[in-house]
Amino acid sequence: MNSGLLKIIRFRIFSDFSRIRAESVPYERSIPNPSMKGREFLRGFFPLFFTFGIAQLTLQIDLVMLSRLSETSTIAYIALMRIAVLDAIIMMATGAVTSVFVSRGRRDGNVEIVVPQMIVISVLIGVVTAVAGLLFYPHLAALLLDNRELSGLASDAVFWFSISAPFRMIACSATFILIALDHGGLVIVWKCIECLLKILLNYVLIFFWARGFNGCYIAGVIVMLLTSLGSLIVIRTELNLRLCWPKRAWLRDFVCNIGWEVQRLLSAQIYGLLTLVLFSSSYIVPMKMERLSAVSMGTALMLLLSAPLMALMRSFSQQLAGCSMLVMISTFNLLCRTGLPPVLGVTAALLLRGDWLVKTLYGQLHGRWWSVLLLMLSLSLPLRYFNQLQRGLLLARMQFNLVARVDTRIIWLFNFPVIVAGLYFDNPFIAFSQIFVGELLAMVWMGRGYLLPFYRISAIGRPRIKKTRRMVSGTGLSPHLAMAVRYSIPLYTLLLPDEAL
Repeated sequence: MNSGLLKIIRFRIFSDFSRIRAESVPYERSIPNPSMKGREFLRGFFPLFFTFGIAQLTLQIDLVMLSRLSETSTIAYIALMRIAVLDAIIMMATGAVTSVFVSRGRRDGNVEIVVPQMIVISVLIGVVTAVAGLLFYPHLAALLLDNRELSGLASDAVFWFSISAPFRMIACSATFILIALDHGGLVIVWKCIECLLKILLNYVLIFFWARGFNGCYIAGVIVMLLTSLGSLIVIRTELNLRLCWPKRAWLRDFVCNIGWEVQRLLSAQIYGLLTLVLFSSSYIVPMKMERLSAVSMGTALMLLLSAPLMALMRSFSQQLAGCSMLVMISTFNLLCRTGLPPVLGVTAALLLRGDWLVKTLYGQLHGRWWSVLLLMLSLSLPLRYFNQLQRGLLLARMQFNLVARVDTRIIWLFNFPVIVAGLYFDNPFIAFSQIFVGELLAMVWMGRGYLLPFYRISAIGRPRIKKTRRMVSGTGLSPHLAMAVRYSIPLYTLLLPDEAL
């Protein structure tokens, strides 16, 4: 039986991978090296990571400065953020799809055609979200906020928040475009200036000119207007920009990919909200502060650990868009070999000293719910790293639909039912097992998405299937199990050095 399995492994590694390499080389476009070097990748990673960090810092600055007005202002700011969550998700999805399309257009040699269409679409999406915000956000604020003072503050700020939507959309898309055009250093410098300018305008408008709560949003309009204008000037200088109406087929493809990304991000937001509602209510079991504190602080820790992984995914998808499968897999290998050891180190640190770290950051936490959550979160970190690389690879191949389907189905068909079952049985191991097992399912499911196109039955043909059956006939394995083994081997060979393939 062992000799038969070895035959299968040797056949898969040395036969089909050599065929993939031979087929991939002719489609190489603009990157002559078989893999991207670490410095080249980091040159695109740090601007994205810095951009995400500055966005969070700006949010905290607004909260700190509004807290000097009143506690009601801070609550109204957070409430408006929750009401306008779809606006933020659309902006994130548009930026993500933009970066992939621009990088792909740059390698195809038609970036001068792609970028103007991107900007026109960003303006249109911004105008649509602005109109929707003016029409619906005041009613949502009045409906969801029982306190009249809170709903009044939020409704008054909706006007300034909504008219800034086109500028925010242009600024977001332009940031991703500039990073894709290798202007990451300029983006970092401008984001620092943008943050300082926001602080200055907040102080002047909120306190000096006494515009109060609305002053924060007026400052946002001014900053986003300057950012969008400055970005467009740089892009026009770089590409001799001439705006044009996007072609119908291209527009349909772009908007469909944005829709898939919005579905993925919105599902995660709704899932997080419903999880918090279940833990903070008594719908299934009586509410306990131990459970609520564990899931609240666990969510905060998860977001902290996920921030660099999110930047990694966006950078990976942007820099490899339009490359051949050979370059993608080689770069995937490089990042696995160089990135997994630090991730394993963080995992070990959380397992050994996680309680001390969380006590330092969030205060005293204890109990079996918190201990199990920390254990599952720590064990899932290597899988999360691996999965973010897989998502980046799929997005680089324009497979936004596959990533959205995998993440959405795992959330609603596995993670959410497991959370409900764990609460029903009051068992943290059941409730939080979805953190680890869900990542494991995503790893296998997405692995099929980017490897099996080269191994699918339609490409191999019936003669190869018959050959596989003959090879495993003496191993004692059933044909179905043998085929499962045969098609799972390529996923794990990605972790091997390129020379071993």
